[in-house]
Amino acid sequence: MSASGWYAVALLDDCRREPVQFRMFGVDGIMKFGPEGRLQVLLGGHLVPFCVRASMVFAWIDEIGREPDFALPILGGEGWTEWAWTHLDVDTDPHWVMRDLVDVDHYDAVHGYRSARYASGPTFDGHRLSVHVAFNWDTGLPGPLKYFPASFSSEAFGLGFQLTNVLSTAGCYNTRHLVLPVPLEDGRCRILLGVSTRILGRPGQGIAGAGLRHIGHRYIQWAFRRDIARDRGLWAALQDHPTYPNEPLFVAYEAWTQQFQSQRAAS
Repeated sequence: MSASGWYAVALLDDCRREPVQFRMFGVDGIMKFGPEGRLQVLLGGHLVPFCVRASMVFAWIDEIGREPDFALPILGGEGWTEWAWTHLDVDTDPHWVMRDLVDVDHYDAVHGYRSARYASGPTFDGHRLSVHVAFNWDTGLPGPLKYFPASFSSEAFGLGFQLTNVLSTAGCYNTRHLVLPVPLEDGRCRILLGVSTRILGRPGQGIAGAGLRHIGHRYIQWAFRRDIARDRGLWAALQDHPTYPNEPLFVAYEAWTQQFQSQRAAS
């Protein structure tokens, strides 16, 4: 165990039914409600700090027992759907998942976007890495509808929490995406994926409006899973054959990640 930070455990509602067993950094853990009805998260038999965001429980992991030195953002606001969750298992490490944010070329090469470019950033500010990217998104539709102008702002809070806010330039929707890599074992991650949608404008009322919102939300879920699945091969390849380009953004990223390494791992 070496990378300090907040890592996703499980949905809070899952624990309301029965204790949840999990594995993180090669160590077994359990999330449960104690005798007084208070939530507890234990890893290797030891209580660890936790917080709840987007209905997900996050555990603070630090190999040498340091207390949390940063907080995760609170995700509020009106008009957003409930978070929809899925996951995929990949032979990789959170280090490579978060490095996507400083590799603007991969959005075209891997995701099939067009003309992806940084509108601002990347910016390294303490525990946070942020970028703003403009691009033409691959909608998956045929002909002239295939590409749609959009932009997103992404923030990584450590190596276990990435929040992306997407806005279509047509202004018809906002989406929030969570990419939460959880190290199960050395070189093996479960990546939890959450998406929430807010339809802008007036989709209508009653059954028709609800149906339109439902279809829009399901489409966004599909597109999000597709885009993340396209990253899978890249992340696995970097795990097998690490590369450290001698370019300013990649060098800055490697320097930024050093703060999350425990003193024990660095010694």
